[in-house]
Amino acid sequence: PESTTGPGAFRLSPGGIITRVGVNEGLPSGRVYALAEGVDGSLWFGTSGGLSRWLDGRWRHYTTADGLRANRCFTVAADPSGGVWVGHGGAGLARVEGERIRYVTAPDSLASQYIWHVRIDAANRVWVSTDGGVSVLEADTWTTFDGRTGLRSARAWPILPVGNRVYIGTRGG
Repeated sequence: PESTTGPGAFRLSPGGIITRVGVNEGLPSGRVYALAEGVDGSLWFGTSGGLSRWLDGRWRHYTTADGLRANRCFTVAADPSGGVWVGHGGAGLARVEGERIRYVTAPDSLASQYIWHVRIDAANRVWVSTDGGVSVLEADTWTTFDGRTGLRSARAWPILPVGNRVYIGTRGG
């Protein structure tokens, strides 16, 4: 299947040297959807086969066997306290800290369980784009922005916090 033979991720080194990181190099899948760097220098890979961390020359893979609700990890963001946020499309949003995986649930916190993008801003707020709008975690409190608060289309995809603004890409304009 393509997920085990797909292209993977590539590293561009000084001098223009390109190195592949895929199944042969230790990833559970060659289909890589997201990348992030942790505060400890770890590299995180969101793949169709799970979430993988590369640190000190070793892989650690997280899958449904470890507590992920789905192996397909569409978005990954590392926060300053060492945690990593991972979104699964329709399977929700998780925070991985060490060996612990904790899920955030909608509707108490998130606009939707369909997670498309996660970003951490300079103030350490967690921004999450979903099928139902954008949710932000600040000081242990979730706030949602959707059609009721002025977001023209609730189906949000890419999100980019820049300074005191947040740019949101939507399906409907």
